[in-house]
Amino acid sequence: MVIDDLAECLLRNGYREGLTYPEIRSLSFGVPRATLLSTLRTCLGVTPALADAIANWLTSDPADLAACFRGGVWHRPLIKLDEDELLLLAAPICAGNGIRRIERWLQDSKLAERLSSSPPGILYERDVRLQCAEALEANDLIEDGEVSREGLKAAKNGGEEIDFLARIGSVVLVGEIKCFLIPTEPAECYNHRRKLEDAAAQASRKAAWLATNREMLAELLRGAKVDAALTFLPIVILNQSAGSGEVVGNCIITDTHFLKLYLGSGSFSSGAVLNFKTGMFEPLFTRLYASAMEAEAKLFETLSHPPGLKIYLDAVRWKKTPIPTREGVNFLIDTPYLDGAAMHSPGASTIAKAFMAEGPA
Repeated sequence: MVIDDLAECLLRNGYREGLTYPEIRSLSFGVPRATLLSTLRTCLGVTPALADAIANWLTSDPADLAACFRGGVWHRPLIKLDEDELLLLAAPICAGNGIRRIERWLQDSKLAERLSSSPPGILYERDVRLQCAEALEANDLIEDGEVSREGLKAAKNGGEEIDFLARIGSVVLVGEIKCFLIPTEPAECYNHRRKLEDAAAQASRKAAWLATNREMLAELLRGAKVDAALTFLPIVILNQSAGSGEVVGNCIITDTHFLKLYLGSGSFSSGAVLNFKTGMFEPLFTRLYASAMEAEAKLFETLSHPPGLKIYLDAVRWKKTPIPTREGVNFLIDTPYLDGAAMHSPGASTIAKAFMAEGPA
């Protein structure tokens, strides 16, 4: 907030979209490092050493090009010009996402790499199992199904460690629970994809192992018959939806929220239509399945094609975005965007037509 206020005070022109190259240059300005340190000490009431540490943490050094390209400047918006002056980048400071900054700081601190093995990560895995178990238990349509509230520890069986086990009829879900930060930069998206592939390989390996060690299955899923014709489906369960719906090999990538929706009910509320005559909202529901047999049969297809994503995928459009250059000629790139007019929940048109057919109130 202190640096944000400082940038707002120093800006000669307000930030807006579609700036020219000279206007963009005016959004970046130099500040003596001593002035910034003094501002931090005064406004935060911290020691000189802590103010210096804060400034260092927020500074990107152009001499380290690899770090600049790898992480960008959105979470480190101070650019080192020399030992005495810093360049403040107004766009990351004034328009950047605060939550995203914290995530990147967490990532740079290496704490994110230990999420799955840390006490919070273990608690998260336990919470996912508990929420999914409670959702399935409350589902009146699926009687022949269960979610294990415990994971399978490698030390106990001498084989694989399995985070998540569930069964719907004859389909056994063998899950790897992962807690990842949401990727935004191209390099992060690439690395996220690699992480998903690694997690999918783990889940597939564990599903194959469990298929040949069914006595372990009966220990955690009491209703499973080890001699029955079972299908073992590997899944990766994410804490967020980046990658949800992807299929890597024979493994589905899904997220906790949608998995709970599927296990908990045969339909979910996907939107609403406002009836202007009554002033009331009419809820819209998307049906996932109507019976336990259908829930089992449609499991792979639905998890790999989440209905909630369809309205977004159908609304993706492309446009030419001009990027101003020093020479005064715009460089055009193709960029995707969501067409708001094309976004509507399934069934909305049907209900709207029904309202119109009723005539005026």
